[in-house]
Amino acid sequence: MIIPLILLTLALIGLADAIYLTLGHLFDAGACAGSSCGRVLGSPHAHLLGIPVSGFGVGLYAGLLISAWRSLDPTLREQSVRWISLLSLLAALPTVWFLILQAFVIRAWCPFCVLSAVISLTTLAISLAWRYRTRSFRPFVGNLFVRDAIPVAAVLIILPLSLLPIEAGLARSPSESSLPDETVARIGNRQIRASEIDRAIHLKLYQARNGYRQEWLDRELLETAAKELGTDVRSYVQAEVYANIDITQEEIDKRYEEIKDRVPRNVPRESVLRNVRNEIANRKSKTALDAQVDNLMRRYGTVYRIPASERFVVDPNPRGGPNTGNPNAPVTIIEFSDLECRHCAKAHFHLKELLGKRSGEIRLIFRHLPLDMHPNAREAAEIAACADEQNMFWPLVDILFSETDPLTTDRVMGFADGAGLDTSKLEACIDTGKGREIVEADIAEADALGLSSTPSFFVNGHYVGSLPKAGLEPVIQSELRSSGILTTQPH
Repeated sequence: MIIPLILLTLALIGLADAIYLTLGHLFDAGACAGSSCGRVLGSPHAHLLGIPVSGFGVGLYAGLLISAWRSLDPTLREQSVRWISLLSLLAALPTVWFLILQAFVIRAWCPFCVLSAVISLTTLAISLAWRYRTRSFRPFVGNLFVRDAIPVAAVLIILPLSLLPIEAGLARSPSESSLPDETVARIGNRQIRASEIDRAIHLKLYQARNGYRQEWLDRELLETAAKELGTDVRSYVQAEVYANIDITQEEIDKRYEEIKDRVPRNVPRESVLRNVRNEIANRKSKTALDAQVDNLMRRYGTVYRIPASERFVVDPNPRGGPNTGNPNAPVTIIEFSDLECRHCAKAHFHLKELLGKRSGEIRLIFRHLPLDMHPNAREAAEIAACADEQNMFWPLVDILFSETDPLTTDRVMGFADGAGLDTSKLEACIDTGKGREIVEADIAEADALGLSSTPSFFVNGHYVGSLPKAGLEPVIQSELRSSGILTTQPH
């Protein structure tokens, strides 16, 4: 009787552990939030067929629990323990594989995942030992009655599948979330609802919400560091950051020379120099404070992850458009760009450099968003879209983004010819309207997302409006850290 009770206890503990892991995965809750456990659950390896791996654990342990409960009946014990051994054996391979992933790929350990592995492997060992001792080891499978299989199969299948709609609901973008629907304003006879406004400004709301969260987190980091030294935040920042800022007379003189021609004649030079010094001090203070916060984030292992419920779900490449990099990379960047936009050109070559530095870690997907202010951008985009049929999109775009003169159709076709494209095939594609259809589909997608400027990026669903001063490297590093796979700086 002791063996069935042990198996029942292991199944109960395993089920509770799997449920806890699943809740932590879905809601970033409990001990898993922000820890190495969170990095494991947030990694790409924590999903299988769109279902959290821990969800399959819930189904497994529920099946083991049913079989362990049945094993308390002596007349059903042999058949039930046979089911337990087979189920735990079935789980052994993925269990060991996930342990290997944690050790060598994710490079982070989830203690609750390890506990689950210990429980399932212990269950396997005990059930096999009991079968060997009672001479029921052979035949290993034997006759498994259908009536016994139905409840076990039901929980094995139904419980994991029930998580699909929950996971999908949490992953919806803000535009798909439930929104208030009351009327909040009127223009003449037109009633304006809150949902209409929120859909139009959801990108701005997203940026503001996460910007304020980051500010709060920065403040908490500084307060934590200050408490360790027994002081307050103001004193800590003054001593650890501002006191180390050095402003040289050479810097002041250089800046003064840059602006002196724009200074009104009636403003005293001493006043201008004082303002210049304050300007340099403010700039250096912000840079130094940002650097200090970055250091504290590394010291405390702090990673801010945008909630899954707020990230944008963008189909990476629904039309099979231009993409480059590792198709299975942990970071996917979707870029909406305009071929006559100089900021887009800068972003393009920045991304090209990042792809070289982080080979295998980034996948880049290009979307067309030609703006009305650039009269040639639309036709240039259509030609580039057709160039992708000949696998020559990226070479042609490299040339176009290097140009500063207007991208007229004749010039773009000339660049295409010089790059080695078959211009006859290119013109045929353009004439059929295929390039126009691709560009229009990209524009429609951008409109649905609320985009109105270029370049715009989505990094694993995280919206980045324009190219930050520091580039996309910090965003990429954050995504890699949250996945638990950032081990080195780019080479």
